[in-house]
Amino acid sequence: MVTKREFEAQLRYLENPPEMSMEDALNSEQPVFEISIRLAASDVELTEYENMFFEADCFLADTLNGGLIQTMCNRTGEYTDSVHHFVSTYCDADVSQIFSELKALFPGGVIPLNLVERNDVIDTLSDDLDEFDPFDELTLRFYELESKFKEGLIKLATEKSKYFPTLR
Repeated sequence: MVTKREFEAQLRYLENPPEMSMEDALNSEQPVFEISIRLAASDVELTEYENMFFEADCFLADTLNGGLIQTMCNRTGEYTDSVHHFVSTYCDADVSQIFSELKALFPGGVIPLNLVERNDVIDTLSDDLDEFDPFDELTLRFYELESKFKEGLIKLATEKSKYFPTLR
């Protein structure tokens, strides 16, 4: 059991993590976590690649928490363009395939960035679904590829480390 003091120390670490180099983050036990908390705590505008990493990690966390349907039904769905670019560039074809199939559920293969528009499409899709829910099937496949998604995040951070000034 975590004591109140330990819990408060963990919160302070998350809210104001100590500086860490990209090399140290990548060599840590939880590289994705170490990079993400520093990006989230940054008080300066993130670079293109930092933002891509952060948005992809938020997408991952939200999906792991409640499935792709949850991700699509809240603000994290606004990151779909960035996440699509990320998975197409840095992830295995299996991960990219799931994302392509997710996009194909939407008219014209385009996931609306606007939350209300996206939810309207999802509501229409839900009306058409009987017993088979494609979001559930894609979510289960996505869960199986969590490690491959994280490998893509690490690949991004490794290849573009010079564009991550937050971790110097």
